[in-house]
Amino acid sequence: MLDLAKSPTVLKTTRTAAAELLALDGSTELDATTAPLAAVAATLRRVTGVPLLAVTDGPEGGALASADTAVSLPPPPTGVSDDALDTTGAGDAFFGGLIAVLWHLGIGESAEGSAAARLASRADVLPRSKEELTHVLAVANAAGTAGCKVLGGLPPADGSGRDRVVGMVAPGTDAARWLPPSRRAPSDDAPAA
Repeated sequence: MLDLAKSPTVLKTTRTAAAELLALDGSTELDATTAPLAAVAATLRRVTGVPLLAVTDGPEGGALASADTAVSLPPPPTGVSDDALDTTGAGDAFFGGLIAVLWHLGIGESAEGSAAARLASRADVLPRSKEELTHVLAVANAAGTAGCKVLGGLPPADGSGRDRVVGMVAPGTDAARWLPPSRRAPSDDAPAA
């Protein structure tokens, strides 16, 4: 299982799964169940060699680690506990937000082949600096939180999901820069083509 975790370009796991992967490696440098989330992400990134590693921990938020640094952030202030409808898809929504940002940053746009091949061929555009990781994590955290406000973590049918995520991201983070434009469904009052 640890070998499989070493193969992706981007890996997203939970704190509990990170602790299990570190135990498989025999790592004893930290207790992944209680250590700061950024330290867990950095340690697991080092063990796996994955270029970008995300660890989530529900109401504690998430962490991202690159070869250069690791950051963690709590969920947005309009967090899950305020008005959660369904936390089932929070992790998937977090990862969806993360992948949307990475795609928008250029992963996959110029490469041919499978999505995995495109991602691997464009690993050079992955965020690495503390500032980049913080901005990307803020968007992913907001996507995870937004996913708790609808059943199953599914994006709203009216296309308002992106706006909801952008509205949750902290001031000073230009979320619109980090997310692709929304693809709203045509409205009933839109002019016919």
